Amino acid sequence: MDSSGAEGKIEEAEAALRQTINLAPDYSVPHHLLATALIFQGKLNEAEEELFRVARLDPDYPENYVRLGEIYLSRELTALAVTYLKRAVELSPFSASVHAELGSVYASLGRKNEAIKELKEAERLINDENSNTDQFLGQAYTVLNEPGLAVQHLGRRHGASRESPNRAACNNATE
Repeated sequence: MDSSGAEGKIEEAEAALRQTINLAPDYSVPHHLLATALIFQGKLNEAEEELFRVARLDPDYPENYVRLGEIYLSRELTALAVTYLKRAVELSPFSASVHAELGSVYASLGRKNEAIKELKEAERLINDENSNTDQFLGQAYTVLNEPGLAVQHLGRRHGASRESPNRAACNNATE
């Protein structure tokens, strides 16, 4: 599919989501999906407005704060990005990807101790199916000039496998 075809599909999705919102304006899911479609189209101001609606409708939805953090990162408003990513961590403390994203932001800000804390927590939570988390970890460790750890995570992203601690614990419990 060419990019114009994909763009057309996103615009169709946007229109359908707006219709859904008209029918159920207090339902947060279509607002969040609309925000995502707007982000893909580069309409960050509109996406931000939708994400704030989601925050009012469903203040405990962590992915909403991740998206707000990403918008602020793209605008180089890192303090705001950190605020929203920290909120996402509070709401989703067992999400390796959220910890990894916050750690990556801390790494880019040179906040090494905070970055390592979040990255270690992400490592603790990671499972071998979550290659996006390994990508964040590898990039953050690269920024922190920790090549051994960076290669370890980027290598897993590209095919090397590792048994997750959770799976190992389950296997040991059933033996």
